[in-house]
Amino acid sequence: MRKHIQLLLIIFSLTSFAQDGTIDSSFNIPTGAINGVVNTIVTQNDGKMIVGGDFTFLNRLAFNKLGRLNTDGTNDLSFSIGSGFDNTVNFVQIQPDGKLIVVGNFTQYNGVTKNRIVRLNTNGTIDPTFNIGSGFNSVVYSTKIQSDGKIIVVGNFTQYNGITRNRIVRLNIDGTIDSSFNIGSGANNMVNTCDLQPDGKIIVAGNFTSYNGVSYRRIIRLNNDGTLDTTFNTSTSASSTIKTVCVQSDGKLIIGGEFSTYKGVTVNRIVRLNSDSTIDTTFNSGTGFFNFVNTIVSQTDGKILVGGYFTSYNDIYKNRILRLNNDGSLDSSFNSNASIVNSTSSTPSFVQTISIQSNGKIIFGGNFDYASSNTYRNNIASINVDGSIDNSFFPFIENSLSSNNSIRAIGLQSDGKIIIGGFFASYNGVSANRIARLNTDGTLDTTFNIGTGANGAIQDLKVLSNDKIVIVGDFTTFNGITKNKVAMLHSDGTLDTFFNASVSPSAETVSEQSNGKILIGGGILTVNGQPRAKLASLNLDGSLDTSFLYGPYLINAGAIRDILVQPDGKIYISHDQKVIRLNSNGTLDTTFNSTGGGGNGHIGINISRQSDGKIILVGNFKSFNGVPSYGIVRLNTDGSNDSSFYFDSPLLSAQSRFLLKSVIQNDGKIIFVGYDSMSSVSVKRVNSDGSLDNTFSANDSLLFNVSAENLVIQNDGKIIVCGGFTHYSLNSGNSIEKRYILRLNNNSGTLSTTDFDNNIELNLYPNPVKDNLNFNLPIGVNVLSFEVFDLIGKKIDSNTLQTNFINVKHYVNGIYILHLKTDKGVLIKKFIKN
Repeated sequence: MRKHIQLLLIIFSLTSFAQDGTIDSSFNIPTGAINGVVNTIVTQNDGKMIVGGDFTFLNRLAFNKLGRLNTDGTNDLSFSIGSGFDNTVNFVQIQPDGKLIVVGNFTQYNGVTKNRIVRLNTNGTIDPTFNIGSGFNSVVYSTKIQSDGKIIVVGNFTQYNGITRNRIVRLNIDGTIDSSFNIGSGANNMVNTCDLQPDGKIIVAGNFTSYNGVSYRRIIRLNNDGTLDTTFNTSTSASSTIKTVCVQSDGKLIIGGEFSTYKGVTVNRIVRLNSDSTIDTTFNSGTGFFNFVNTIVSQTDGKILVGGYFTSYNDIYKNRILRLNNDGSLDSSFNSNASIVNSTSSTPSFVQTISIQSNGKIIFGGNFDYASSNTYRNNIASINVDGSIDNSFFPFIENSLSSNNSIRAIGLQSDGKIIIGGFFASYNGVSANRIARLNTDGTLDTTFNIGTGANGAIQDLKVLSNDKIVIVGDFTTFNGITKNKVAMLHSDGTLDTFFNASVSPSAETVSEQSNGKILIGGGILTVNGQPRAKLASLNLDGSLDTSFLYGPYLINAGAIRDILVQPDGKIYISHDQKVIRLNSNGTLDTTFNSTGGGGNGHIGINISRQSDGKIILVGNFKSFNGVPSYGIVRLNTDGSNDSSFYFDSPLLSAQSRFLLKSVIQNDGKIIFVGYDSMSSVSVKRVNSDGSLDNTFSANDSLLFNVSAENLVIQNDGKIIVCGGFTHYSLNSGNSIEKRYILRLNNNSGTLSTTDFDNNIELNLYPNPVKDNLNFNLPIGVNVLSFEVFDLIGKKIDSNTLQTNFINVKHYVNGIYILHLKTDKGVLIKKFIKN
């Protein structure tokens, strides 16, 4: 029965989608530990680091709650956790033999029931010799391994393997209860932490007020048999929760947490105790911390690292992490005033864990976005011994992720990869002059070989039907070869030297004709030395297409801003707030009559076409064909206004609306980007009649700090937006860094089986599948090839296809998305591999 329920939950999850218009967090995933707090970092003898917490991705790879990093911060892929943990990892401790004791609030690891504790081998697999039975009945916070290998475990549990043990227990090395450790009735409230003195006695601290029926407040010391050490008298103690304990080599101990007093003495959030539990007055913390302390670590030289929620110590600004001298004074040689902020979460930033490397560098984790101005450190960072940021540690990308300047042009290749062009010189820190190709997950595709790229901005690009790419812009060379304003690239990014064309003075837009020839527009006066007025048609070798008639109607026109080619070969072009239609040979189509727009007019009109032949225009006009139409209008096929379409929303100021780009979904809904003079830069979706689509969350929540200039819809319906923005905000809340490109979730725009003729149904079986995934298609639908993606958009398989099945035996267990390419279109469906 349990298996049936799990299967139903999986099937239900396949039919559940993120809301349209929300940010797609799987696109260009940041480095570090995203979407979850780092609770614990522990360093192995070889310098590698075990990282645990709430996260599901570690350096862009799926690591559910636990992962291992190499010394440079990159993922150690030899550490395999499978599906990982189903809930939080709170603490990890390494045994002398290298095996890991992992505790938290999880109930499963890699699909196996493990209630709140598991021991892992050094490669991440479960150690079956550690027998926990039914495990713990509630959360475990911390552990400590004794010199004899036995394990102290503390938390908020009341049972272990069905036996009553209130908040503390000692386990034998095989995971069974050590019955010689007698805690009696145990602690009456949660235990957060524990540590061992040099003499083997055990310090236990948390928020309890009694132990084994005796009144002891928040911290106790136990003898090796679990009985209270009454020489350590804390019947009066900390005024509030103790969160961390650090035993020094001299036997003294430092405690930190939420308390403000200890035994009636003001000691804000930190105090050092003598071995008899009295305050060590040689440790002078002054006014202490402004907010909570989460972790304390003692260095070998006696200096003390402290992390938490605080922003000051002894009335001196110190942000979430600092180092103290052994007497409690600030270590002035440690500059930790890094700007740790947390803009992507409603919770405040904090440092939760600290680990010291053998080279003296300090790794810390918690809940933060930055550890230095303009540099990404998602929840994990490395600092040098002086407190400065360690830029050699991998979870670091200068100026965030993405390009280092604005993205103007975008296109999709047939395999779903994304071509971008603009003003940038790098992407994700890698040189990429003005053009780059991205994988489907938004990461840089380093196989796209552009050499030195373009020496000037790329204003527009077009992925041709043969997957070659035409670029136009302000450049004069590409990869060191002279290319004036226009060039053609092979699908791998290399220059197509067979294509030779030269444009003067400027080219701004490019499109492909139905005959495969190339249209370019802009402020063109000459092409290949021959006069042309704003528009030209090129053959595939770059020579002028002389059959495309020279257009005298454009001689006195302004620069062409957009070109759209209809399926019948007719051509729409926009200039000077006007839109005209040409026949396929370049002559004016006199059956299309439009007087154009009225208004400011300094931003050109963008054109998109519906399946019924009507066109959507967006721009900077206040009227079109003499009819009030603020920034967006729909025209009939004869050029007249379609009176059934009207957009008027208070979300954008109608009188000063600047719309830059629109795309039309398969269901007829229209998405556009733009801004107004009130700096309300946004992306919107309207229904086919122009009314605001209330199911699109971005309509009233997503705002960019500056221009969003272009967008494209993927085959799966998701929307990629690019432009000059560097931040976005939701509901006018905190500004979140996202530079120049992002992707929005979108289900209603998905290219699904219902988008094809005859409502083609893609049936997959068996699903879940073990070996061969079979599919059925109606007679007359021919399969060409397939691609398989994982849930973060990474392509894991692809090939041509001449059978009615795909062998998935070698896939890792999980959920995948199949893109089946047919002569009728692309069919998309999810399946489960088990």
